[in-house]
Amino acid sequence: MREQTDEYLRIVREFDEIRVSILTSTLTHIIAQQMNRLKSFLHKNSFLLRREDVAGFYHRWIAKHEIELWHGSVMNLHEEQYEQMLKELAEIDLRSLPET
Repeated sequence: MREQTDEYLRIVREFDEIRVSILTSTLTHIIAQQMNRLKSFLHKNSFLLRREDVAGFYHRWIAKHEIELWHGSVMNLHEEQYEQMLKELAEIDLRSLPET
């Protein structure tokens, strides 16, 4: 049980590291790189996609922009879309009970 808790805390820390990097960056190419990193992270830890908040964010902001992320280009978002994406990402807290 302790090993599972430690592993989950490691996952939370890695998610938070990626999330903070996206939330604090103002450079579009860095944001795109970190979104690609987040996509890979969520594929690797796919159980997180069972959470409603994570799945919603994934479908709205990663899956819809998969081609741009795949080719390493910036996400073509308007300012309002960008602000909404950041708001939704900021609201995800993996330390809270999962939403299903």
